[in-house]
Amino acid sequence: MNTSIAELIWNQLQGELQQVRDMTDVTATRTERSETAGGVRACLYAELPLAADGASAGDLYFCTNACKDGEAAGTGTGTIVYYNSTTDTWYRVADDTAVVI
Repeated sequence: MNTSIAELIWNQLQGELQQVRDMTDVTATRTERSETAGGVRACLYAELPLAADGASAGDLYFCTNACKDGEAAGTGTGTIVYYNSTTDTWYRVADDTAVVI
């Protein structure tokens, strides 16, 4: 087999390029599966973890059934929330008030 050095380098570069494409595809797929931009985890209020579940101060989630300001209880369309370790509860990022569902 008479393979030139240029062909060997070309084949090596093509292999490395394919690896980068594969990693990009995986990253794009993960982002598409996420329910919010940037990959913030999403769940219902009842599924939000508390201290006993391993929640840490400042954890962020998109609570899919939380009420935004002005939404009536039971009609929440979701908002980003953060965990307050002092009170072991979740607060809305938008106005720093306890989450209402």
